[in-house]
Amino acid sequence: MSTPKVVIMGKGKANGAAQIQTLISTIDPDTIPPHLLHSVQVLTDSGSTYRVDKKHFTKNVKYDNIQDQITALGLKEDITQIEIILDLDKAYAILAMTTDSILANAFGEADSN
Repeated sequence: MSTPKVVIMGKGKANGAAQIQTLISTIDPDTIPPHLLHSVQVLTDSGSTYRVDKKHFTKNVKYDNIQDQITALGLKEDITQIEIILDLDKAYAILAMTTDSILANAFGEADSN
């Protein structure tokens, strides 16, 4: 059994979704929080595609052991590719809130001097 290719993709409709996709591809995260998962799919050597229920990912998804997590589900076929699809709308909302908070703190401190 060979090691499957892991692909990270994004899905979203928010105005900033394209920018989030670019950001994610730039920083290349090694873990993904489960609340940012849209879905996980596996492709097998027979050409079949299976969607893995998100309930199986209760902790951060780590690339280096995602194959073990999926194999534990009992799939009998060899996996050729694992597709991790991120919810870019959720990622955008989190980034926007975090940015707003940072800027509010930075400008709030400047006003108090």
